[in-house]
Amino acid sequence: MKLQRSVALLCVIALSASIPLNAAAQQAATAKRPITHQDYDSWRSRLATQVSRDGKFVAYAYVPQDGDGEIVVRNIATGVDWRASRGYRPPAPPPDDPGTNVAEFQAEQARLMRPVFTADSKFIIFGIEPGKAELNKAKKDKKKPEDMPKNGLGIMDLANGAVTRAERVKNFRVPEDGPGFFAYLLEPKPEEKPKPADPSAPTATEPSAVAPGQSPESRPSGSSRAPRGKKKEYGSDLVLRNTSTSTERNFSDVLDFTISKDAKTLVFAHHHEKKTPTASTL
Repeated sequence: MKLQRSVALLCVIALSASIPLNAAAQQAATAKRPITHQDYDSWRSRLATQVSRDGKFVAYAYVPQDGDGEIVVRNIATGVDWRASRGYRPPAPPPDDPGTNVAEFQAEQARLMRPVFTADSKFIIFGIEPGKAELNKAKKDKKKPEDMPKNGLGIMDLANGAVTRAERVKNFRVPEDGPGFFAYLLEPKPEEKPKPADPSAPTATEPSAVAPGQSPESRPSGSSRAPRGKKKEYGSDLVLRNTSTSTERNFSDVLDFTISKDAKTLVFAHHHEKKTPTASTL
């Protein structure tokens, strides 16, 4: 009898001794790691929510704190989401001016990412920016501003979610009330680099050829020094897209443009000296 009690007591002691060990192991297994900046950067926000006029679609920009985002379009009837990459927009630092309205500042940042439905709810137009990796590589390569990756444009067909992309798009405008057309302005084409000079070709007049008493600026037309002046501002191609037929019409040398709310008139300015606006009825 005493032997049985001793064995039972030993079993109880052994069991009680194992309880703290098991609790410690369980606590270690469920311990949570500290949150890092990488976790913060991956948190996503829904911005610039839009609803189509017919009420059948909802669209918004779905972006992380620091990384590539996307445009999400949901078909309310089916619950199906269509997604398209919209690239990377670096976090904007808060304004230094203490008098700045923070709500207005945030609203402006959201507007820059806002997708836009066409008036007939058949398409949604949105800006596409370069990806973070692409931008970082360009900065690492120390590319000039004109050689940096440029923005694009996405055109999503709401019948099937297919996306058509346009490259090097400076800005775009979608008529508020009229269907059938929208317009976008391309970035200026990169200037062609001059070809290397032919060593056998005759050289231009050297500075030593300036006559006594003559200033360098008064050299003859064959002089190698070009007069300095204000850099000319040239326009670029304006594209008018017919959403019904997917056909496009181009207008060259355009500086700025606007399209009427009813989508019946396109007005744009050329780069000529007077910059006279030109109107085109659609």
